[in-house]
Amino acid sequence: MSRSRKIVLYLVVPPVLFALAIALVIFFYLQFHKAPEMDLTSRGFSLSTVEINEGETIHFVNQSNVTQVLCLGVDKVCDTHAVAPKALKAPGIQLKPGDTITVVFEQYGTYNITSTNVTGVNLTITVDAAA
Repeated sequence: MSRSRKIVLYLVVPPVLFALAIALVIFFYLQFHKAPEMDLTSRGFSLSTVEINEGETIHFVNQSNVTQVLCLGVDKVCDTHAVAPKALKAPGIQLKPGDTITVVFEQYGTYNITSTNVTGVNLTITVDAAA
C-alpha cells in the first residue's frame, strides 16, 4: 500500500466517519424527538400530568370549539405571583379553536396550568432539573 493511501486511510477516513456518525445522530434526534403535544378539549387536557426536562417545550393545541385562556393557576384562577413561563403569566394566553402555542419551560419546578373560562381544565407539569 502506498504512503498516500495509508495517510488517507489512517488520518482522513476516521474523522470523516466520526463527523458523519454525529450528523446522523443529530438528524435522527431531530426527526424523532418531538415536543410533547397537549391537546385541549372542552373537558380538559389530554393528560392531567406531564413530566419534561428543564429547557424543553410543550405544544398546546386547542381542539375544543370554545376559546380557551390558559394561565398558571388552578381551577379557573390565575396565580398572579407566578413568573415563569412568561407566555402563561396572568392574565394568560388566549387560544381560539384550532390555535396552537409552544411554551418553553426553562426553570425546573412544578407548574399548574388552568383555563380561566372552562371548568375542570387543569394540568400539572413537572420540570426536572437538567443533568
